[in-house]
Amino acid sequence: MATPFESKDGLGWVDQWGSDKDPLPEDVSKEKQEPTQKQKFAGKVKTVASTGVDKAKGVASTSAKKLKSGTSSGIQWIKDQYQKRTKK
Repeated sequence: MATPFESKDGLGWVDQWGSDKDPLPEDVSKEKQEPTQKQKFAGKVKTVASTGVDKAKGVASTSAKKLKSGTSSGIQWIKDQYQKRTKK
């Protein structure tokens, strides 16, 4: 009976494909190649974009805090105005 890794002929995966060969040809292997101009440019774009995202997060956080404090002070002002009218 053949194992799950054997074909109908009784040959295993190693027998069919060989284990002595490199899984990737030399020209396809990325670890042996230098990055292309496109890859270098993409790396720079990612760096600039991440800086922009960090700035946007900071601005959003500050804006949210200001909105929260402004809303709180506005609601407090309305409460004060209501109390002034009801005490008369």
